[in-house]
Amino acid sequence: MEQSPWCSGVVSAWALLIAAGCGPNAGWGPWSQDEVIEPEPQPPTDLTIDQLTGGFTLVIGDGVSRLSGILRGGKAPGEPLWILSRKAGGCSVNMERPTCQPACSGVKVCSEQLACVYGPWPMDVGTIYVNGVGGAELSMSASEGKYLLEGDALPYPPCNPGGKVELAADGGRFGPFTLSGECITPLVFSAPINAERHKPLKLSWTEANAGSGRMRIQIALGGGTHAAIRIVCDVDDSGDIEIEAALLEQLVQLGVTGLPSVTMTRLSAGGTDGSEPRQVFLSIQHSVAREFEMKGVTCREDIDCPPSQICYQGTYCKTKTK
Repeated sequence: MEQSPWCSGVVSAWALLIAAGCGPNAGWGPWSQDEVIEPEPQPPTDLTIDQLTGGFTLVIGDGVSRLSGILRGGKAPGEPLWILSRKAGGCSVNMERPTCQPACSGVKVCSEQLACVYGPWPMDVGTIYVNGVGGAELSMSASEGKYLLEGDALPYPPCNPGGKVELAADGGRFGPFTLSGECITPLVFSAPINAERHKPLKLSWTEANAGSGRMRIQIALGGGTHAAIRIVCDVDDSGDIEIEAALLEQLVQLGVTGLPSVTMTRLSAGGTDGSEPRQVFLSIQHSVAREFEMKGVTCREDIDCPPSQICYQGTYCKTKTK
């Protein structure tokens, strides 16, 4: 049968398109090679219990409690803090590591190069049974790799100061393991804060009457991007601390954007009894945050500031602009 001239023309045209690079494998249309979708890797199946990292945190809030945690098969890239100065008395000026913008989604994490990369996968370690919180045993299971108990599911106060809190995990394919920690006394931080530039800062709080723990203290000079720069102290729960004037001055020199604030956190850190997973923790903590004024830094009017500065919005001293 003889092919019609019309059909022959269509075939010839199609052949020319393919020869010119316009066929199914070209960079256009639904077959475009430019739109190759990267296949998402699958969770590893050969991890062992000693590779688990992460942990669980029991937060004692104001009238509420929250127990949450996530475990991963390895360490995530990047450190949460960069230290900008030497430590002095358990304190240092730190800057929080920048995070990816937009935020990473799914199982990706932000690397030190600020790129979203596939990080350690969240791991399901089966049902976790909680004892020492309330009068009866509680349990929680993972949802998308995360464990959570809060609201009506968790009593308040969640535990007795000095009492033992225990998390026993089925472990899934990793095998069973148990984490334990000591309940803390809720923090009382209400003493006056008398702060002045170029002078040490003294802070005091009520010592715990039960339970052993440590204090984490964070001081920032305003919000926004500058809130990522702060003094961080990790000290004994002794009831008081004196922060060196040199550290406070370095914080001032890095920028003030609002009222100074201090966040005090009493915490106890627990984990396994020395068996695996050694890199998984259980933390119990209670925080109190307060704003305060610092003579020579904060103000209500221009007269409160050095001659070269003005009182910005009745809050803090800011260099005059020409």
